[in-house]
Amino acid sequence: MSAKPPLVCDGSAVEDAGPLVRIDRSQFTDRMRYVCPNGHASWAPTNSHIWCRSCSRASANDDDIDPEHYSVRDKKTGELISYARVELVE
Repeated sequence: MSAKPPLVCDGSAVEDAGPLVRIDRSQFTDRMRYVCPNGHASWAPTNSHIWCRSCSRASANDDDIDPEHYSVRDKKTGELISYARVELVE
């Protein structure tokens, strides 16, 4: 009998829930691989989402940019990962 992946709250059905993604922000490779949806590596976790410093600066000049995001992008695969599936480790 194989172990099932942990259940995560990503808005999907139980059958569709993806596995947790472990991100170590102290590692340069992880910081550059997992970016905000706009491609910035300058994000930080806050409550149940991420806040991006670069997006915040850009939002001062463009009302369409929001510094708060509920997902991160894996630059290696192109996948947009719900923040609920992210496990930050150090």
